Amino acid sequence: MNLSKKLILVLTAGALSFLLLGCEDHLDVPAKGALSEDVLADEQGVQTLLIGAYAALDGQDEWSGAVGGGLGWEASPDNWIYGSVTGGDAHKGSDASDQGPINNIQQFNADPTLGFFDTKWKALYEGVSRANSVLRLLEQVDEEDMGAEAQLTAAAEARFLRGHYYFELRKFFYRVPWIDENTENVNQPNDREIWEDIEADFQFAYDNLPATQSDRARVNSWAAASYLGKVYLYQEKTAEAYDIIETAINNGTTSEGVSYDLMESPRDIWDPEQESGNPEAIFYLQMVADDGTVQISNSNQGMMLNFPYNSPFRCCGFYQPTQDLVNSYRTENGLPLIDSYRDELVTNDMGIGSSSQFEPYDGELDPRLDWTVGRRGVAYHDWGPFPGQRWVRDQSYAGPYYGKKHVYWQSQEGTVAFFVDTTTSNFGNFSTGFRGLMKTPRM
Repeated sequence: MNLSKKLILVLTAGALSFLLLGCEDHLDVPAKGALSEDVLADEQGVQTLLIGAYAALDGQDEWSGAVGGGLGWEASPDNWIYGSVTGGDAHKGSDASDQGPINNIQQFNADPTLGFFDTKWKALYEGVSRANSVLRLLEQVDEEDMGAEAQLTAAAEARFLRGHYYFELRKFFYRVPWIDENTENVNQPNDREIWEDIEADFQFAYDNLPATQSDRARVNSWAAASYLGKVYLYQEKTAEAYDIIETAINNGTTSEGVSYDLMESPRDIWDPEQESGNPEAIFYLQMVADDGTVQISNSNQGMMLNFPYNSPFRCCGFYQPTQDLVNSYRTENGLPLIDSYRDELVTNDMGIGSSSQFEPYDGELDPRLDWTVGRRGVAYHDWGPFPGQRWVRDQSYAGPYYGKKHVYWQSQEGTVAFFVDTTTSNFGNFSTGFRGLMKTPRM
């Protein structure tokens, strides 16, 4: 018995040695389908990687929703869950059981094990990784393959994007590991503040980006200046923030060369058909709803749940404005009621069926309310009067209102928004992304 065991061990070891020797040459062959830096080290390769760094802005990938395998809304660049919902402008919406973890976030009782946070972390560090890849590749590029000015612009764009991703990480997670293009070991501690690193990225971008770009979705120097001012504000560096923001206001232009200014109508601000020439466009996130893939990952997928329920939009009733937000639009002689806006309730149709009589509030309101919130009896873009309860999934849970800024007009269906048949999920069967400008639709 012992002899048999020894023979088996010897034969097995011998066979393994033969296989390893026979495969030795093959183990050194690069993986098929992978491109090395020396192959990519020219202008086309740099621009390809740079577009990938821009593409990570939406927090999504094609097959699994958010980068890292989560759901699209978990890493939405709109931050509607982590901004408006936690800030009190909006309720989660839908009903209490649907996407229950958002309840924990809304109520400030979520812990670090919540998958939403993991998804957001992965999506943002994916962006950091892609920006770093551009910067590393640029170190391999010869000037004859890509001019010095083009290299500098690409580096400035990559550092702007990296600054953006780290700014988001700093807001969400406080101290995070700083990993740049020179970091060899990614297992870095999170034992220091990174504001100075973020400032440096935006300052480099401000100093080296052109004032205009051939593509409106590419950032320019004034976008970097504006973002740098925002970074100063978050650190309460008010003097520095004032100086650079005032400079941007007085001298800044969009990437298309349009001087910064306000749009004439609140409607135009959120209308994707007004993206070209928009004087308020500081930083574009370019989305496309009809990219030919019959997928929704290149559209504004992070907002895919956020349309009136049981309506022409089909799904799903999330992201509903709060009564407090509605009341904040009360005015007196045209001026906001800073301390007393809650003293009188803007009447709503809570508990009143859509077929029952209801009279909208007749008190004085800032007209911007009805460009922001859908309320019973008031025009909901060009879809007709908002019907109230019929378009709200559960009034008793999330109130009677619905948002408007991110919702397209009926006349735009088929141009800036599409319904696409898929079988991936119940709410993955339509594309709600804007083709062009996407601003963060805070309520």
